[in-house]
Amino acid sequence: MRMTLREGVTFHSGNPFTAKDVVWTIERLKESPDYRAIFDPVASAEAVDDYTVEITTSEPYPLLLNLATYIFPMDSEFYTGETEDGNDKAEIVKAGNSFASRNVSGTGPFIVTDRRQGVRVDFKRFEDYWDTESEGNVSEIVLTPIAENASRVAALLSGGVDFIDAVPPNDLDRVRDADGVELVEVPGTRIIGFQLNEERVEAFQDARVRQAVDLAINQEGIADRLMRGFATPAGQFSPEGYSGHNPDLVPRYDLERAQALMAEAGDEEGFSVDMIAPNNRYVNDAQLAQAVANMLARINIE
Repeated sequence: MRMTLREGVTFHSGNPFTAKDVVWTIERLKESPDYRAIFDPVASAEAVDDYTVEITTSEPYPLLLNLATYIFPMDSEFYTGETEDGNDKAEIVKAGNSFASRNVSGTGPFIVTDRRQGVRVDFKRFEDYWDTESEGNVSEIVLTPIAENASRVAALLSGGVDFIDAVPPNDLDRVRDADGVELVEVPGTRIIGFQLNEERVEAFQDARVRQAVDLAINQEGIADRLMRGFATPAGQFSPEGYSGHNPDLVPRYDLERAQALMAEAGDEEGFSVDMIAPNNRYVNDAQLAQAVANMLARINIE
């Protein structure tokens, strides 16, 4: 695949944004603990000229265009070398601070003017932003992390903030009915799923057991009762309207069939497994995991 860049795009530091920066970024992502698995199919990336990158995969890979959306180019010159303390500017730190996390150089419409970890981040408009056709009417932004759902909603309704993201389902009606507040609802692409570890749990190596797990989870019930209609049951990874969506793949809740499959696999008595789930990263994530655990108990998976 060849990726062509927009000519003339510049970084905040003033350095030209070229193909070599994209190549450098891809090589860095392949070393990142968070992204190296995603970029594993990429065998190499080469700068053909200043504005063209050729990406070669180790084997045919149909999701290469999707993978490319994770490439947020960094200024290779700006992030190469050592800091005043003798640390590598390109150092990748999974937990904690690095030069890259404290020194921003990008192509966005705003510049970070102040950052206090966990407290606030201040932005102001970048006057030399390349996209002059989408200037907008915002000159300054203050981003305030508010982890607790109740506090976030209270800040919105009291006028402490202008808008919030991730409105908790329990507060949808309250926000929707509030004076001077508009609730905007749009379909999301976040897929919540469970990965079955066949190496740790021998029973999961049997396709019938995996199918039973799928059939035992009542997605309609989760979307309706737990998420209060603020979620869409998913029978596949691609939502409607997105690349790869197959309208024939729908949720397949069938408890009786799930129980029958467990019996066919010789696991009618069930077994115990450990479940790991996030807490407060996604809307109702812990409650969703607990609901699924209760549903799997009905096919004797504890």
